[in-house]
Amino acid sequence: MLYLGIDVGKKWHEAALVDEADEVLWRQRFRSNRTGLLSLAERLAGVGPEDLTVGLEATGVYWITLHQWLVGWGAAKVLVLNPLQTRAFRNANLRGSKTDRIDAVSIARLIRWAGRTLSSHAVPEERQAAAREISRVRSEMIRLRAKQLVKLDTILERLFPEFRQAFRDLGTKSAQAVLSRWPTPRLLRTASLAEITAVLHEASRGKVREAKAEEILRLAAESVGIDDPLDASAAAIQALVAHVRHLEEQIESLGKRLDTLLEPDAVLRRLLETIPGIGGETARTWLAEALPVGQFQGKDAAQRLVAAVGIDAQPRESGQYAGKVKMSKRGNRHLRRAILLAARTASRTDPQFRAMLTRQLQRGKHYNVAVSHVARKLVHVIYAVLRDQRPYELPPEYRLGIIEPELSPTGA
Repeated sequence: MLYLGIDVGKKWHEAALVDEADEVLWRQRFRSNRTGLLSLAERLAGVGPEDLTVGLEATGVYWITLHQWLVGWGAAKVLVLNPLQTRAFRNANLRGSKTDRIDAVSIARLIRWAGRTLSSHAVPEERQAAAREISRVRSEMIRLRAKQLVKLDTILERLFPEFRQAFRDLGTKSAQAVLSRWPTPRLLRTASLAEITAVLHEASRGKVREAKAEEILRLAAESVGIDDPLDASAAAIQALVAHVRHLEEQIESLGKRLDTLLEPDAVLRRLLETIPGIGGETARTWLAEALPVGQFQGKDAAQRLVAAVGIDAQPRESGQYAGKVKMSKRGNRHLRRAILLAARTASRTDPQFRAMLTRQLQRGKHYNVAVSHVARKLVHVIYAVLRDQRPYELPPEYRLGIIEPELSPTGA
């Protein structure tokens, strides 16, 4: 058996081939393009794919095309390693030197030494990989939309502070329609009641009545906002509204595409949505990002799923010293963000999770730390629901009111 270690880079990859006797047979530096891959194939011409184990680091996104090529080439085993694993192995020698050539040899020796027991990065199948890519872009657009609405609110606070009395949510189509047409109080005062009513009626599909238009005109007449004689702020508001509208269209379009990709997982999605705190968005993220629970076996399967999300506790102890226990944050950051947000909702809406949050707050834990405890419990619940293919049920001691927290989280 031969072992090929590859240190992955953006433009160049470094490869090293090691045999069973731990001898370095050759090293090669090759470009991360077709020419480079062909040069690697030429170097491997005398090696049987069935006799080769390959290890490469999951560095950014640069390993993906290389992994696809290696699988197509026919390598018997391709391990995608966490950089933390290769770093720890490299630093095992006293010098702790680091170069691309040394890293390639270290990876080859690591898979030779611990290839059978080494945990490697799981490469998602094509449908999940596509769903993951769409989900991440869509989530970024959702966050960008929120940021743009904050900017819009900031401008309105000085230009038209009374506008939020008429529209609590700037993300509504009615609010956007008015701001797109009349972004300042001065411009609103030039509009007629009939014009504003017509715009609101169309944007809201008939839900908003003339009373709202009257309120907007009154607020514009009484506004204490600053003047905008050159319409600079007006232009900024219209640009932000147009951007928000564009983002909303893209979010909706990507959402439909994502739902189509996740349609085969409709049963799992319905099961997930029975769990407190997990709505449609979180269920989408879980299905696109998480590994199937069937890949986690044994007594500590749920805990390993917690670690995969990256919300496991990381204690630091040495002798009598005991440092702060922190969240590892070594897992999937997209999934971790979604689960932490879901835990906040679950701790408000479900007696079991609310009781857990309350207990942690009563012990003096910071709110965010208490939420992380809820998030870990939430992942355990997700694992059980998906493993057993049964919807979430509130434990009887909570359902019957036997356990009831003494302190509400909102009062902490």
